[in-house]
Amino acid sequence: MNDTRNQERVRRVNLRNTSAVTMFCGVSIGYAEALRIAKHHINIQNLDVINNMNIRRAVTGGLIFEIQGKDQIHKADRLAEELKNVFKDKEVYINRPIQKTEFIISGLDDSITEQEVQDALVRICGQELGAGKVGRIRKARDGMGQIWIQCPSTMAARICAENKIRIGWSWAKIEILKKRPLKCYKCLATGHVRQNCYSEIDRKGTCFNCGETGHHIGECRNRSYCPQCYEKGLSYMHRTGSYACDIASVNQTYPRNK
Repeated sequence: MNDTRNQERVRRVNLRNTSAVTMFCGVSIGYAEALRIAKHHINIQNLDVINNMNIRRAVTGGLIFEIQGKDQIHKADRLAEELKNVFKDKEVYINRPIQKTEFIISGLDDSITEQEVQDALVRICGQELGAGKVGRIRKARDGMGQIWIQCPSTMAARICAENKIRIGWSWAKIEILKKRPLKCYKCLATGHVRQNCYSEIDRKGTCFNCGETGHHIGECRNRSYCPQCYEKGLSYMHRTGSYACDIASVNQTYPRNK
């Protein structure tokens, strides 16, 4: 019974059935003009995406071209390349975002290094991590080492399939992390981004862990402290906007017109 419940709690890597291309325009050109230019220079029929593409607005104000169906990754790559060629001399920024997954590997003995962890991941994937990130090994509460990993979800699906990985002499446990909520890097609350922030509070340049200035979270040795919750008289021994934050979503909704 307990085994069944534990299996139900195990998270899996959810792969999207779409690939995306994003467009962000600078102050010198609007989105309407950018789209007209793109339509004039790019024959969308030749890219074979006309029946499988939708355009939607990103929370940051840009545009997202979503492509689904067969060969979606290849088609999105081609569309991104065409758009980059069209706007290479204009203030229009084209990107090909890749779905990523974060997970923790725990149960590492004292002799294990970050390079050994990375080598083990490459061995399972059969390829380099590329756009992936490997954190530092830190001591967990049980005295064993743990490390944070971020990599493309297609690779994470292979790495996390068994929820464990052989590193050194023992099996290390893999725990897939929840997807991070939207976070505003101006007021540090969650649920919105800086472009849509109406808060009068400006915490730019402060440490995400302790709220002080002069250093970043990677260098922080202070206790976690949430200035928002402290000001509200709530429990504040946590990072601002973390899952433990009682008012993490206070600023989620703001009026569109002030």
